Amino acid sequence: MERHDIEVLFSKVNLDFREYILFKDGLLNWRISQGKPLSGPSLVDRDTLSMSKSVTSWLDNLNQSSSPLTSSSETLNLIDVLNIESVLQKTIKGQIIIEFYKKNNILDNKCQKDLVQCIVDECLNKRVVLNYKLMQQISESIVRLFPTEKKETYYMPRKQGSKNRTGKLHSKWANSKIRIKFVKRTKPSSTASTSHKEGNTSDSDKDNRDEDDELDQCIVWLANHVAPWETVLDNWKKTSNLRIKSLKNNDKSLGELLKDWPRYNDELGYSLIDIDFDQIYPNKSNCLLSQYHIFVEKIEKLYALELNDKHSKQLLEKIKNENVNKDSKDCVIALLLHAVLKPHRIKSGVKPTIEDAQSDFILHVLNINDVVPKLNTLRDEHLKNKSTVQPRIIAVGLDLTQLTDFFVYCDGIKYKPATFIKCIDIVIKLTYVFDLKFSATSKLVWLFLSNIFLICLPNNFLKLQISLTALKIKNKNV
Repeated sequence: MERHDIEVLFSKVNLDFREYILFKDGLLNWRISQGKPLSGPSLVDRDTLSMSKSVTSWLDNLNQSSSPLTSSSETLNLIDVLNIESVLQKTIKGQIIIEFYKKNNILDNKCQKDLVQCIVDECLNKRVVLNYKLMQQISESIVRLFPTEKKETYYMPRKQGSKNRTGKLHSKWANSKIRIKFVKRTKPSSTASTSHKEGNTSDSDKDNRDEDDELDQCIVWLANHVAPWETVLDNWKKTSNLRIKSLKNNDKSLGELLKDWPRYNDELGYSLIDIDFDQIYPNKSNCLLSQYHIFVEKIEKLYALELNDKHSKQLLEKIKNENVNKDSKDCVIALLLHAVLKPHRIKSGVKPTIEDAQSDFILHVLNINDVVPKLNTLRDEHLKNKSTVQPRIIAVGLDLTQLTDFFVYCDGIKYKPATFIKCIDIVIKLTYVFDLKFSATSKLVWLFLSNIFLICLPNNFLKLQISLTALKIKNKNV
């Protein structure tokens, strides 16, 4: 391989200058080790590199700080990993990601998740240690390939005042089982090589081991303690990356996951859901709670113009009464969304009515003694129909304008939030944290609320997007 061959190679891959220099240096070392020194000035040699002290120093620092690789073959493996497009083209899943981006100019959450999985798999196959510096480089390579992505989505280094590194790539790799498996596969066979590796252990690798030890202690503590709650919250935040990975990448049922992380079942377990949701969707956790009152003001005016069915009109008139408490009004406002975003046909011959969707959205019982029987009925229905678990809200009161208590139920979890708005907040977060599905009967409104307040969903639900657009336009004119 001559100089022009290398230039042709690097013109076709998505790498920067430092990988170019490292590759040529590695190739030079390999040829010398094979007894095939260069016959001419076709490749940059060691003397040429040494002419510039700044370049030599830079390369040495780069090798010490960011690259665990010591051989030319390992250098080539690193280059393979950084060529994100090549990594993706190797698998059907990766090719789907590329095609999805070409059509939509964006990657949805599933594509981002699959992209990170492809990269981690490549690192394991190539025996490349995915340290923090390499995570940064890979994140930059992702953005070069998919310009609308943000590198912070995949890796965000620890900043001053911040305890943990974040990002999908960091979360995936941080799982202790993956790293243990990797270490076993790459463990040196000789004492000499072991000594050599230990002598060159980077600070980031030491940080990884310290982080693993701390995570293990936190997990054991959480499994055996329910108080003090401040310590529960602190340990929950420390283990959030690892937990999100375990929730998103296994075939366990929700019930099995709740056994693995029993604090979800605690009375204040919904505050732990808040932490995990904020890890997945940063800075979105309080959007619904802080903006719902603004939404009520706008949508109430729209309802006065757009509601057509008799039952919904009656509900709207009732909440204008001064004696209706805030939670009851918030509940009715949410229910009336089904009269504007009418339910879709579930399957051939089955199309829910507005009342069906409203009853599915809120399970209403007359008094608090009816809650447990209602939950048992729900559980029996799931078992009989072998249906997927869906979070549900149960409202208690003589009628929908006199509600007194609210519960959120999901496969054994039972929370009692202080307000109805928090119930909506919990259901949405439960659904996305545990990767569940909204009930088909009331799905349209749940997706609408998710989109408006918490996250921007992929543009893959055409009728929803049309409804949202119409709703926004009408609001501007109200």
